[in-house]
Amino acid sequence: MKLKLLILMLISVSAPSFASDTLIIKTSAQCESCKNRLESRLKKIHGIFSANLVIESKELSVVFDKALISPQDIETKVTEIGYDANGKEAKKAAYKRLPACCRKDYKGSH
Repeated sequence: MKLKLLILMLISVSAPSFASDTLIIKTSAQCESCKNRLESRLKKIHGIFSANLVIESKELSVVFDKALISPQDIETKVTEIGYDANGKEAKKAAYKRLPACCRKDYKGSH
């Protein structure tokens, strides 16, 4: 019995603890290229565990450690990649670097 209790205590002490949360961001992203760009860049940021863009709804779901990064910081990162985020405008320089198909004013087909 004591051994079981000791093992349980060791597991609980060594288990990673983080306060994860999910943020849904309405973006200006609109194609597969946008999806790949956003997901790959966001996943490289410390504190972000996953990012998934649903192209049809333009909604980006981000799972993150709220002890390491805030929702506002994540939205800012999205704008720095070149996309609008929950009403925040994309950073102009980043937006201009996007391929034409990823810009909001693109009239072609995807």
